Amino acid sequence: MVMKVGDKVKFTGHGYRRAIAYRYKDIFKNKTYEVKEIRKSCCNSFLVLKGVDGMYSERFFTKI
Repeated sequence: MVMKVGDKVKFTGHGYRRAIAYRYKDIFKNKTYEVKEIRKSCCNSFLVLKGVDGMYSERFFTKI
């Protein structure tokens, strides 16, 4: 499922090592976020979310 600017997403990447190491579950909790911007590298897409600093791999989120 391709994500677009304006989509609503929830954090679902609890099992990823990076998410565990950086305690993403504590940052994102069980809230819904809106995609503000999508940035792409050669093989990854990163989401910039409204209300959260930084950019995060889209693999950590599910569109709702």
